[in-house]
This record gives sequence, C-alpha cells and structure tokens, in this order.
Amino acid sequence: MIDEVMCSEDRLFDDKLINLIESFHAVSVDRDSIRRRIYWNGYEIDVMFIAYTRGKGVPRLFIIELKENDISRVLLQASKRSCLAHYTYAVINHQHWYIVDFIIRHWKALIPLIASSGIGIISYNKPCIGNTNTEPILIRPAKFNKPKIKTLTEYIKTGVIQ
Repeated sequence: MIDEVMCSEDRLFDDKLINLIESFHAVSVDRDSIRRRIYWNGYEIDVMFIAYTRGKGVPRLFIIELKENDISRVLLQASKRSCLAHYTYAVINHQHWYIVDFIIRHWKALIPLIASSGIGIISYNKPCIGNTNTEPILIRPAKFNKPKIKTLTEYIKTGVIQ
C-alpha cells in the first residue's frame, strides 16, 4: 500500500518518511497495516498505520495528514484527527523554514492548538520531477495521545485496520 499514489500529495508518504518516524519514535511500522484514504468517524484520513514499539512490541496507531501547500488546513485537519490515534503528523511539501515562518507570521492562533493536540509537523520539500534526494525534516515531534474515541484493538475489530 505504500506505493499507491492517487493524488500528488500521496507521494509525500514514502520510505524516507517511514524511516524518520521509526527512528524518532523507536517503533517498527507494520507495512501491511498501511491504509490510505480511510473514511472513518466523519473524517477522511490520508494515511493510517500501526507501528510496534521496539522491545515490548506495544502497538501504536499513527495518522498522517498530507498537503502540498495549504499549511493552515493540514494543521487544522491533523489537530482534529489527533484524538483518533496515539501519534498524528502533518506532512507539508514546503521548506522547513517556510513552514515555521508561515505559522509565526500568519497563523499564531494555531500555536496553542498545535501544542494542545500534540500533533507533529514534518517538512518534506519533495519536487514532482527532478531531484529526489530530498529528506523529510522533523519540525515538531508528535506527542503521545491516548485515543479518546476507541482503543487500538477496537480499531482493528471494526475493520479500519486489518
């Protein structure tokens, strides 16, 4: 499911992004659990997957929201969905300095929302054509959330992740 690209923002979810998340959170992503374009609980979720903690193998649910340009929209979407997963990330196709500058200059009101929801922010300035040597940059790591809606086993039982 990692290679399934339906629109331009989908290309932002790739092995480099998974490696960054695995490295920072000390987890191993179950690649068979990766689901794209999930419609659940009134939300469209770009990417959802299970990762297991290294050592104890505790399952963790991740949600990834992807956007090419609309920084404020992806941050709002990720914040709203953060109650559904242990970790939620907004991945944006812009330089890291541009994203930080944009938030500080234009969307200061989002800072408390970002902090309270615990979402993480990743910059992935990935061109459509040409240079593929870009790397995702972790701007803010996602904080652990205990999902407020259901437990992970209930997610699996409902068939959202099989």
